[in-house]
Amino acid sequence: MSTVLYNTNSTFIQRYQRNSLRQNKNSSIGKDGTTTAAIASQIDDDPFVSKHIKDSPEYLQQLCCSCLPSSLHQRIRNLKVTPDLEIVALVALIYKNFISHWYGVKIPTNDTQFATEIYNIVERLISYLREKSNLNTKLILLDEFPVLLSIHICALRSINTKQTMGSGDIYKQYTKLTLYEEDTYPYIITALIQQSLDNTSLLQGTFIDALFNQLLLGRVFDSITEPYYVLRGISKLCNKIIERNNTKISSNTVSYWSMIKAKLSKIRKMVTYVSSYEDSSKDKNYDSLMNKYITHTFFVDLLQLEIKKPLLYSTLKFIQNLCSRSNTINKIFNNTLDTLINKKVMNSTTVGSLTRLVRHTLFPNDNFMGPRTVIPTGVHFEEFKNDRIEELWQVCTIYKASLVLNITKDDVKTFIDSICISKECNKLLMFRLIDCMLAHIIDNNKETHEISESQ
Repeated sequence: MSTVLYNTNSTFIQRYQRNSLRQNKNSSIGKDGTTTAAIASQIDDDPFVSKHIKDSPEYLQQLCCSCLPSSLHQRIRNLKVTPDLEIVALVALIYKNFISHWYGVKIPTNDTQFATEIYNIVERLISYLREKSNLNTKLILLDEFPVLLSIHICALRSINTKQTMGSGDIYKQYTKLTLYEEDTYPYIITALIQQSLDNTSLLQGTFIDALFNQLLLGRVFDSITEPYYVLRGISKLCNKIIERNNTKISSNTVSYWSMIKAKLSKIRKMVTYVSSYEDSSKDKNYDSLMNKYITHTFFVDLLQLEIKKPLLYSTLKFIQNLCSRSNTINKIFNNTLDTLINKKVMNSTTVGSLTRLVRHTLFPNDNFMGPRTVIPTGVHFEEFKNDRIEELWQVCTIYKASLVLNITKDDVKTFIDSICISKECNKLLMFRLIDCMLAHIIDNNKETHEISESQ
C-alpha cells in the first residue's frame, strides 16, 4: 500500500479540502438512480435514493457502488445476494461514515487503494467463515454457551441481593465471581480476528483495530448490551407469543376439517425435521442431547426447579436418564436439532437477515449513522420495566408456567431486574460468547490445516 506523506500546514491541503467539499455538496443523483455524493449534508440525514425497492439486490448494489470506488463496482455486482451483499452494504456505509471523511478530505488523495484493501479484508472474512461451516455447532450451542450463561446467571443472582452496591462495585464483584481479568476484551477478540487474516500490513492492522475495538465492539456493543434494548427484544418476543395466542383463540370458530388439516401439517413438519437431515458419518452411536449442559442451565440455574419443584425435577431426571440410553431417541433428537441448526440458524438467509437488522439499526436511511435512541431513566424506566414484567408474566400464564414450574410474578420481576443490574456485565457476557465462537473457528482451522498438510 502506498505511503501518504503530507504537511498539515500546506495551503494545498486547504484548497483540496474546500474543492472536495464543494464537489460533494453539489453532486446529484446519477443516471442509475444512486446518490453519487460521498459526503452529503451532515445535518439532514436524507434517505438513500434509488429507483429499486429497498433491500432488493439491485438496491444494495447501488448503495455499495455509491459508497465505494468505481474500481470495485464489477466485483460488487458479482457478489451473492445473501449474505455477501448484505455484509458489504453494511461495511460500505461504515466506510462512508467513518473513513471517507478523513481519507481523501483530511488526507488529500484520490487513491482508491485503501478502499480496495478494506473490501479485500471483508471478502476474506466472508470466505473464511464460509469455509469453516463444519464447526461442531451442537457443542457450542448446547454445552459451551450454556456454561457461560450459567456463570452469568449465578453471578447476577449473587449480586442482586446487594442492593446498596454502586454500578462500579457491581461490575468488580461480577468480575471476581466470573474470574475475569480486566482489560481483556475487546482486544483479545480483535487479536483473534487479526490472527485469522494472517495480516502483514501495518495500516490494515490499525484499521481493523479501530473498526472492531472502537466501533463494532465499542459503540455498537454499548447499544446492544444496554438493558433497555435487551428488554425491548424480550418485549417483541412476548408480543409475538401473545398475538399468536390471541389469533389461536379467535380461530377456534373454524371448521373441524380445517383443524385436522392444521394438525396434520404440524405432524408432517415434525416428521420432516426428524428424518430429513442425515449425518454423513457412518457412526451409528448418537450423542445424548439429554446430557448436554443446556438442561442444567435451564432447569437448575434459570428455573431453580430442584428447589421449587423437587418431585418434578426428580421425575425429569429419571426420564432424562432413560432417554439417554436409547439410541433411537438420541437419533431422533439429533436429526431434529441438526435440521433446525442447518436450515434455521446457520443458513445464509439468517446471517443476511441479522446483518440487515444491524444496518437498519445503525443507518436507518442508509446514509448517515442514526442518532442514539433516547433511553428512559428514573421513574420512566421503572414504568418501562413494569410493562415488560406484565408482558412476560402474561406469556408465563399462557404456557401455564406458574402451575407446572411454580414460577411466580416475583420470579419474573427478579429476572428482569437481573438484566438491568449492569450493562457492563451484559457486555462482558457478549464478549465471552463471541470469544468462544472465534476460538472454535480458529481451532477448527488449525485442525483442517494439519490434516491437509499430512495428506
